[in-house]
Amino acid sequence: NQQKLALNLSHLKATHAGRGYSATNAVTYGASSEDVRALGIWSQPGSFSIYNRALPVNAMIASAGCNGNRQESYFIAREILEPPHELVSALFPWVESEQQAYNARLSAEGSKAQDESLRCLLELLIYLRRVLLQDAAILFQEFPDAPIFSFFPFNTPLFREFSATSFTIIHEAEELTRHRLQKHEIQETYATMFKGFMETILLRIDQQQATVDRTSQQILHRLLALENRFSISCQIQADATGSRKRKAAFEELSLPVSSPSFEPEVVYRPSTKVPRLGTHTHSHPSHLDNHNHNTLSHAVQPGDVISTTIHPPTSSLTFSSPASQSASADTSPMLPRSPPGFFYSRKGNIYSFTTFPVNPTHPGNYDAQLQALVVLEDQVAPEILKCY
Repeated sequence: NQQKLALNLSHLKATHAGRGYSATNAVTYGASSEDVRALGIWSQPGSFSIYNRALPVNAMIASAGCNGNRQESYFIAREILEPPHELVSALFPWVESEQQAYNARLSAEGSKAQDESLRCLLELLIYLRRVLLQDAAILFQEFPDAPIFSFFPFNTPLFREFSATSFTIIHEAEELTRHRLQKHEIQETYATMFKGFMETILLRIDQQQATVDRTSQQILHRLLALENRFSISCQIQADATGSRKRKAAFEELSLPVSSPSFEPEVVYRPSTKVPRLGTHTHSHPSHLDNHNHNTLSHAVQPGDVISTTIHPPTSSLTFSSPASQSASADTSPMLPRSPPGFFYSRKGNIYSFTTFPVNPTHPGNYDAQLQALVVLEDQVAPEILKCY
């Protein structure tokens, strides 16, 4: 300070006002002391207590016997008592005249006459009038022989009447406050229970939603994998249909499946080639070519027939000789009628005459060809045989 005076420097410490105001308000509105110290960059043993002028309200409420964490629990029943005006004005009757004198000096002399301590003291005395009368009314019911009640205005009949009525008023106020606090506690209890219940439900909903989302993702991945496999299979199938024999098989496989007839004239495939599974040749009527041509012209997609597999009872059919075939035709159950241009193997699989040019009109060769086809089906899957 001496150096500042030597340099003709002066200051009013105006910058410290903001620090004190911030610290006091922050603590008043719920901030912890540690947070306020961090905000003002105060060290632990520093001058924080000088700037923090907020009262420790929670500690004061707890010391009064109430719940320090719930400020609404603090209640003074005698606060509701309203003393008569005659008793109030009888205490410190000179306060109003002193306030008028201070205001007159302040108006005449300005800031030189300003005295904040005097002003606050006079205001405190006015507030204490009501507090003293409230406390004295309660104490008089418990200690009527106390020395203070021998002085004015506590020895007046007006004060005794006020003290007598205050006991009933305070008792009713305490009961009302107790019910209010109990109701508030019950409401808080139910609110806490309901909040916990809702949080539990929301947590379970989130868990269930996470499970559903995870399952949906798994199903989506599986569907995408199946779609990719199906696309690859279709591409392979399309690339494999380039052979002439496969195209011819697809054309005959496109015939409708619902045709119920099984006529030798239709199923017989005229061909000049020697059958691969037999050596018998037969002269071919000319009208069969036209009939097959007309039948094959009604084509549908080959995929409708190529995946059809029927499992009939194959043990009841034998083709050892024409006589045995004619004899068993009347007594043994027959296979389902095959579509035109197709025949059933002994294992119940359906094949095109283009794939296996068997001759059902000659039972001897037909039986040998079907037996050879059984051997071939044991070695190669029917799905592969149908592609040739």
